[in-house]
Amino acid sequence: MKPLITCLSIATLACGAVTAHAASEFRNDALTGPAPSVSITQAIAAAEAHLGGTARNAQYEKTARGWAYDVEIAKGDTVYDVAVDPHTGAVVRSTRDTADCDDADDDVD
Repeated sequence: MKPLITCLSIATLACGAVTAHAASEFRNDALTGPAPSVSITQAIAAAEAHLGGTARNAQYEKTARGWAYDVEIAKGDTVYDVAVDPHTGAVVRSTRDTADCDDADDDVD
């Protein structure tokens, strides 16, 4: 019985160490980028005004083109991905989202 308890104790400690190490290597990408000058609320308003639709999702993320707010706008039966510059609040890109596969061109998501 003692060997089983010892083995389980070692396995528990090893799993804890691996989990702690993995958690220390990965951080949320929104915490690693530059602080935006524009709030997410302002980015959502800019995206909604650009297309005349309603925001369904928004996040600050690192894309293949750099940091941006990614705002999903629904207008009728169509959804658009709108990228908003986090420093100027300008819409820099707007594309029709034909499938919810979330920005295939992103380096990090």
